[in-house]
Amino acid sequence: MALLNEDLVSVREAAGLKPNDIFEKTRIPLNIIDEIERGTIFTNRNHQLTYIRSYVRSYAKAIGIHEDDIVEALDQHQADRYEGLLAQKYLHSEPLTDNVPDQKKSEDTAIQSAGGKPSSTATRGENEYSRPDPRKNYNQHTMPPPGLESVDWAGVGRKAAVGKGSPMIYAGLISILALIALLVYFLFIRPSGDPVVENNADSMQNGTELPVSVQPESDIPDEPVTPAADPQPEEELSPVAALPSAPVRPTTNPVSGALPDTLQIVLHAAIDKLEPVRVTSDVNNVRSPYWVEAGQAMRFDFIDSIRIEGQLTRMAIWINGNHFADIMEYSTGDRTLELSREALSQYAELFSTQGDFTSQTIDSPIEITDRPLF
Repeated sequence: MALLNEDLVSVREAAGLKPNDIFEKTRIPLNIIDEIERGTIFTNRNHQLTYIRSYVRSYAKAIGIHEDDIVEALDQHQADRYEGLLAQKYLHSEPLTDNVPDQKKSEDTAIQSAGGKPSSTATRGENEYSRPDPRKNYNQHTMPPPGLESVDWAGVGRKAAVGKGSPMIYAGLISILALIALLVYFLFIRPSGDPVVENNADSMQNGTELPVSVQPESDIPDEPVTPAADPQPEEELSPVAALPSAPVRPTTNPVSGALPDTLQIVLHAAIDKLEPVRVTSDVNNVRSPYWVEAGQAMRFDFIDSIRIEGQLTRMAIWINGNHFADIMEYSTGDRTLELSREALSQYAELFSTQGDFTSQTIDSPIEITDRPLF
């Protein structure tokens, strides 16, 4: 079965050209020329069909193949019915008419007798623009089309440079930048309707930390003193476990002992997806949006305070694997929730045992992921 790439190589060799000559004529990269000649360009999925056909047509034109012939050959190759069209026309062709040699010989003799220069015999495969018309009684040649070497590249560059200064281009760039600025504002900067959120957003943009409600030292309950003879090591909180067991309802009893230096909550899209929920933690002091799919959950760390803005009726909060059911008691607005170390220190049962993310009122999270870093 004839192969298109092999016929292209044969025509190039018959024309006395090398791959470097093709590169000089077309500026097709040498690795693309190599793919064309090996036929791998047709099976490389990194190339689109439009670029493949463009490269092959430029290659074929450089070795003297007419545009109509290479287009027909590509169509046949694409339909898996190529049968050596290029080889038949450009390697094993016959004269265009039976009487062309004799006619040419008589014409050349007449031209030589008049002191002229004989013309070459036109066969298929030569440049169509210089081929004599056998139906005429003369051997008039037409001018070939301009090649790459005849293009005024300096003039093209000057025209491109003039086009770059067009007011329409500047107006388009300004419109694009304005659109990007609006998107950034609405997605990451625009605060909600709560004035407290707006003040906090402004303070974060100015580089100041969020105000943290800290109880005066005089109001902080003293830590219970354990007997020296029987010291009890502080229970280390294990990492967040997988899923399933019994619900733990928080109480308002103070936690005996200090809370961990870094607290962690798991924000769960329990009813429907959160699109988005904005979380501001004193760990990074950035009001960032997060998109949480229904049933999914995400971990967030904080030290003294954390603010959550979003659809409170859709979410659940888990602390130490236990369901924190009193989130609405800490809402400062229809869509804002604020938790602090001081508030959580009143829920001893949340930290007394490690929960397993089960509850009688809501389903367990399908998957728990860490907060992505922006």
